[in-house]
Amino acid sequence: MYWDVCVCWGDCMSVKVVVFVEDEWVWSRIKGCLGSVPPCWTLEVSDVRGTPLFVEIANNMDWFRKLQDKDKRVFDGVPINTCPGSMYIYRWGEDIPGSAIGCCSGGAYSVGVKTTDSAMSIVNRITHELIHGIDHNGKCNPDCMLRIDPSKWLVGWQIKAFNMTGDPDNLLRLYPKGSTKRWLVWIFRDWLVNYWQKKFYAYLTDKYIRGACDAGDT
Repeated sequence: MYWDVCVCWGDCMSVKVVVFVEDEWVWSRIKGCLGSVPPCWTLEVSDVRGTPLFVEIANNMDWFRKLQDKDKRVFDGVPINTCPGSMYIYRWGEDIPGSAIGCCSGGAYSVGVKTTDSAMSIVNRITHELIHGIDHNGKCNPDCMLRIDPSKWLVGWQIKAFNMTGDPDNLLRLYPKGSTKRWLVWIFRDWLVNYWQKKFYAYLTDKYIRGACDAGDT
């Protein structure tokens, strides 16, 4: 049995993704967020809770053993979904040493949820991994926000604002500890990151709808 969320509009081709949820706590955090995922995906949420058999801990997988130590630290203890066309959403806890809270490989997605996550953070994290799944030519990479000319995806005052605040972590490095400016950046850091990510992901999703993320598009 599935709970459906259709988030596709216009003439786009909807991509179906079956969502598996670890437990009721995770479901309580994400159920109000799934409808805010931008086009073009149809999310079918399984009502079966728990970790599916096709989810493995990265450390037990062959590719993990071939990684350099610095890369192993990124995926250490991280659940990896191996079933294409599905997403596993789980509680991210202190028992996971790695930092890869979202993963996508071959159309199989896994997304962690922290107790401190805002609704917008959850939506953006899910959207980020889904976009990885439709990026078939490297032109729709959601990791590249800070490397894409903002004039391609922002207009007017937004361009100057992004150039000033698009990388809050860089601002934190610039302002001295104890300064009012550093405190303000720290307070609004997550809001700024989520605000710009949402706009960037909307730009990438629009590219997908126009076919600009397809393997044959050059």
